[in-house]
Amino acid sequence: MWNVKRSIESALISAGFDLTNGKAPITSVKSGSSLETIQLSNSFWDKRIMTTAFVYPSVPKNEGRIRLIAGANMREETIQRAEEAIKQMKNH
Repeated sequence: MWNVKRSIESALISAGFDLTNGKAPITSVKSGSSLETIQLSNSFWDKRIMTTAFVYPSVPKNEGRIRLIAGANMREETIQRAEEAIKQMKNH
């Protein structure tokens, strides 16, 4: 599970995403305003990556987050597909 998290985080950082620090198998991407957060979440969905969007009032205004969870049972081809999809979103 932790290897999956590191792989996904590495792909996100390479694509220019700003991440929060966390010790759980959840990766949080800083996404800005509520509108930007929903749009980014939709972009991930379009690439077949399921995320959870957190917008105000769940987080402070203009500090939206997109969360991705690294599953322990994810197959290698699923992880590779996610990494490729994230690379295509470079500099979102």
